[in-house]
Amino acid sequence: MADLLKEEYPQDPHLKRLENLGLGNLQQLLTDKKVVGQHRRENVGMVLVLDASFERLNELLKSLLQNISVYRGAVNSKAAVAVCLGSSETEIERELRNLVKRSFLSEKLIDDGRWFEFQPVVLEYVRYKAGDQRSAHQQAINYYQSIAKQQPWQTKDDIQEYLEIFYHFYQLADYDSAFEAIWHCNDFLNLRGYYANQVELYGQLVNKSSEIDDRQNWNYRASLISLGSAYDSLGQYERAIAFYQQSLDIAKEIGDIRGESNSLIGLGNAYDSLGQYERAIAFYQQSLDIFKDIGDIRGESNSLIGLGNAY
Repeated sequence: MADLLKEEYPQDPHLKRLENLGLGNLQQLLTDKKVVGQHRRENVGMVLVLDASFERLNELLKSLLQNISVYRGAVNSKAAVAVCLGSSETEIERELRNLVKRSFLSEKLIDDGRWFEFQPVVLEYVRYKAGDQRSAHQQAINYYQSIAKQQPWQTKDDIQEYLEIFYHFYQLADYDSAFEAIWHCNDFLNLRGYYANQVELYGQLVNKSSEIDDRQNWNYRASLISLGSAYDSLGQYERAIAFYQQSLDIAKEIGDIRGESNSLIGLGNAYDSLGQYERAIAFYQQSLDIFKDIGDIRGESNSLIGLGNAY
């Protein structure tokens, strides 16, 4: 409110000027019937001010705000240009700084330049105003694909673009493409011990696939096994068993022999970790028999390793 008054009335930024801006005076704002209720007062009052401030922006600023709201976290001018086609980076950075002055964004200087981010309540407001953001999400995906780092990766920062690609595909309800984005990094996440991240990402995919009953989709079954493996690595063996069993049941139902054997190995691993070696041996043996039948040498060797560990 102070920022709004100082910009419109720099010589006399008095609270009484709010009435000229369509907000009434401060007393009216605080006693308005729309601002009744202790649990709602601050949020509703803020929306009235945000509405007035937002409507004073030109179309470029409105579009810029709404489009960059698809991003998670801070953005720089390059990321902003990617979702605001037709404007130069210099022009976009100038307008981003203009939005900082208007209190819609905050700015921070890092070694690689200026970064801009929303305050949480402003982000929620702008996303609400934006409505359908499918186009901006797709443009964000294109941007991250253009700057994604190639292997070898050393830290999780090196795969951050793939995590963002996952997020935007997920927002578009394109769950197969979201799976492909994270599957591309699966070995890295596994070998580097980022099991909690695997649980979060594959958990989202499993929940959605369960909702739409997508059991014919290989990605769903692979997500179940990956989720089981992540919980196994975290020492949460009972949860791992539940997901392995779910993948096994689906694989049997649809006749996915290889999926069935992979689920059996997962169950063997979890029961081995629990010290239930006889049960582990039984699952490993079942998987070994299947791999022999289908001529999968690699799977056969994995089953033999499991049997050796259990014995």
